[in-house]
Amino acid sequence: MRRVALKGLAWRKIRGVLTALSIVLGVAMVSGAFVVTDTMKKAADELESSSYAGIDGIVTGVAGFRDDNSWQKTPSISQSLVAKVKRVPQAGTVAGSVLDQAKLVNAKGEVIGSPPNFAVGIDAGQPGVQRLNPLSLGSGRWATRTGEVAIDVGTARRGHLAIGDTVGVVATGPVRKFRIVGLVKWGNLDSLGTATVAAFDLKTAQALFDKRGEVDSIAVAGRAGVTPPAVRAAVAGALRDADENTDGTAGGPVRLQGP
Repeated sequence: MRRVALKGLAWRKIRGVLTALSIVLGVAMVSGAFVVTDTMKKAADELESSSYAGIDGIVTGVAGFRDDNSWQKTPSISQSLVAKVKRVPQAGTVAGSVLDQAKLVNAKGEVIGSPPNFAVGIDAGQPGVQRLNPLSLGSGRWATRTGEVAIDVGTARRGHLAIGDTVGVVATGPVRKFRIVGLVKWGNLDSLGTATVAAFDLKTAQALFDKRGEVDSIAVAGRAGVTPPAVRAAVAGALRDADENTDGTAGGPVRLQGP
C-alpha cells in the first residue's frame, strides 16, 4: 500500500508539472500570436502609409452583386475619365493604372513565388507620376514599352534574376517573355513575403490583361496649396457634372474615395 501511495504521489507531481507546463506553453503561444498580429498590422499600416502617401483621391469602379449575392471584382473604368479628371483645376497630377495578377515563370517553366502575384500597369516614367505610384524604384529603370517589365527585389533575389535577364509572364493567355529592366519595391519593402510583383507600362498592361481603353483606378494628387478634401470635392463634382456616375465607364458607376 505504501508503494502504491508513493507512486500515486509521484504521478501527481508529474501530472502537476505537465499541467503547469501546458499552461505556460499555452500562454506563450497566445502571447506570441498577439505579438505577431500586432507586428503584421503595424507593417501593413506602414506599407499602406508609405505606398499611398502622395495620393489625395482615387477613382474606381463600383463592385456589384452576382445572382448568388456574392461580391464581384471591382470593374474597370473607361480611360477617358483620366482626361476628364486632369481638366479639374484643383488636380495637379493624375494617373490611370491597371492592377491585376500575373505569374512569373523562370527559364525552366517553373512558377516563381506564390500567390498573390501582383501586376501593376502605370506610366511611372512620366513627370510627377511617381508621386502616385505605390511602387518605388530600387535599381534600373521603369518599363516603358512592350516587352519590358520591372519585378520586385525579393522575387529577383529568390529567382536568381537580374536586370537584363528574361522572365516569363502568364496573364490571360500563354507565357510571354519580358526583359527585366528594373527592380522595384512595394513602398519601402523589398518583397511581400513570397508574393511577386511585376510592373509594366500602362499600354502593355492593358494589352496583357485585355483592358484596352480601360483602367482599374485613377489616382489624383492636388495642386500645391489645395487640401485633399478640396481636391476630392472638385473631382467628384466634375464626374457628377459629366454624368460619369452612370455613363462612360467600362463597368458601370464610379466612386471617389480617399487613399
